Amino acid sequence: MADPVRIQRDYYRETAADYDRRHVSADDEHAFALAFMISAIKFFGFRSILDVGSGTGRALLALRSADPTLTIVGIEPSSELRARGHAKGLTSEQLMDGDGQALAFADGTFDLVCAFGVLHHVPHPHPMWRCLVLNVKCIFG
Repeated sequence: MADPVRIQRDYYRETAADYDRRHVSADDEHAFALAFMISAIKFFGFRSILDVGSGTGRALLALRSADPTLTIVGIEPSSELRARGHAKGLTSEQLMDGDGQALAFADGTFDLVCAFGVLHHVPHPHPMWRCLVLNVKCIFG
């Protein structure tokens, strides 16, 4: 039986160069959710955001553009996708290696956590949500 994690990692490694063209659109559901989230961030005065499964950094770049004073951190297990995000100007502190099921942050580190298009990759999402809840004050995803 093929390892689903390996299949997923291979897919992103093989398609990283073309990831944004294949998966990002200015009018898709993720763009809508991101616009809504940015307005909520402003309304609630959140200052620190964790993006789980950042891919090439779409959400991080939008957050940085909306408010350059935000503390933004994204975790992404695919080194190839992270490299694309770094090429767009995200630092290694803003976009780093990480797994939503084993966060390397103290409880309550972030005001908000978001995850766009990630949970369908997680065979058992409940433990991941529990991990995320311990690390944030508010969840959006």
